Amino acid sequence: MSIKRIKRERETENSPYPVSEISYEELEKGLRIDEYALEDSWREQPELFHRVSKKLALLISQRDDAKHDLALVEAEVDYELRTAARENEIKITEKEVEAKKLQDKGVEEAYKNLSFLNLRVAEFGALADSFKQRSSALIRLTDLYLNEHYNEREPKYAGGRELMDRKDKEAREDLRRKRLERERG
Repeated sequence: MSIKRIKRERETENSPYPVSEISYEELEKGLRIDEYALEDSWREQPELFHRVSKKLALLISQRDDAKHDLALVEAEVDYELRTAARENEIKITEKEVEAKKLQDKGVEEAYKNLSFLNLRVAEFGALADSFKQRSSALIRLTDLYLNEHYNEREPKYAGGRELMDRKDKEAREDLRRKRLERERG
């Protein structure tokens, strides 16, 4: 079984590996947040994260297949080397077999394919992590917007609630005092 035949099988219409999908670069552009269009960012976040996660799962599957393909090609080359040595009555050591396997073009191609897929899995894994961070950033930006919009500040330091309660009480007393002065006056 050659690596070329394996690749051709994956590129057919019935393949579980779709050929046309959104590119990494397009998904990466989706990481940007427009602070003036938070609602749009929230709407697109689940879909973009789903696409990245789906692509990551697909790449992991392809990588696992590539590991298997590498093992198959190595086994095929190993068998061919040992059979040829036996037929020609040549003694061959394990180290010689391993060295010749590493030099084989099919093994080299399968290894390059596996390395490429390892890189893609790492890239999309990082992209998925970035979309998780994007979600956290959206939460913080939305909270910030809502706090500014409704003028509700939630203090992040110890004793902040008491200070806010005291200031609210003082503000209410000022309003009550001004209302009483107006009524008397």
